[in-house]
Amino acid sequence: MHEPIYIGAACALTPAAGAAPDAAMLAPETRARKSGALTLKARMVLAAARRCLPSAYSADSAPDHLTGVSLGTQCGTLDVAEQSLQTVVEQGFRHVLPSWYSNGLPNATSAALASFYNLGGPNLTFMGYQGGLEAIVQACRQLRSGRASAMLAGGFDLPPASLAQRRGDAPDGAVPQAGVALLWLTRARPAGAPLAQVLGWSQDGLAEPGLAPARVAALVAAAQAGLPAAAAPLCHLADAASAAPHDHLAASAPLLLVRQALEGAQPGRHAIVVRNSNAGALCLLIERLPA
Repeated sequence: MHEPIYIGAACALTPAAGAAPDAAMLAPETRARKSGALTLKARMVLAAARRCLPSAYSADSAPDHLTGVSLGTQCGTLDVAEQSLQTVVEQGFRHVLPSWYSNGLPNATSAALASFYNLGGPNLTFMGYQGGLEAIVQACRQLRSGRASAMLAGGFDLPPASLAQRRGDAPDGAVPQAGVALLWLTRARPAGAPLAQVLGWSQDGLAEPGLAPARVAALVAAAQAGLPAAAAPLCHLADAASAAPHDHLAASAPLLLVRQALEGAQPGRHAIVVRNSNAGALCLLIERLPA
């Protein structure tokens, strides 16, 4: 049996349908020590992180080289790229701010989070609709391999207005929405009662549409391999090709994990399965622990 991985805390933040993130979703800080102005995405993730991290972590904490960050996003920094290009066209190159360059890298939000809380462990960023759940799985791999003792992991997205307009105009298109969901993962059992324990994960590379029951069953069986027999887990599905009317992109699967498998859920096994729009599916299996 592998050493257990605990979910010590979780946070999920989304605005009202069709609305932009409000002050309650954003950290009050507006600037980072090294990269200048913080983007709305970074402030949204910092706000969620503050609700997840143990109270010992703060902007004044000593560097912690055994705690890392693993985040997933589909839009990445598309908004920063669009802002830069529009500014060049409409106002001229001299109006492009230097901070947009550092904030325009795909891993800018992960870096800002690690820098703010002095988290010197592994720092990972994953792109795509599966990115949020993949970030959680890869954080578990860092813990299991001994590269970290704790990880802050999850998914976020803040779609630019242009993407929302393009997707909303498409027939039956799901309107992308802002959202973030983070987990505090640790190898040491938290002092308080942990929310859940990560049992396993699996993935496939099948180039076939949808999450048919047989496919989900195969993913769950692979994630449960070697575990004691138990009742079939409750499955929570996120599929890029058949997203709900309000789609949270890479935050979709982590939001399902937090809101459906952790917040108010009955103890027992839960499987979160996400499928990208092109091919492949990923499954994370957890055990919701009694309160």
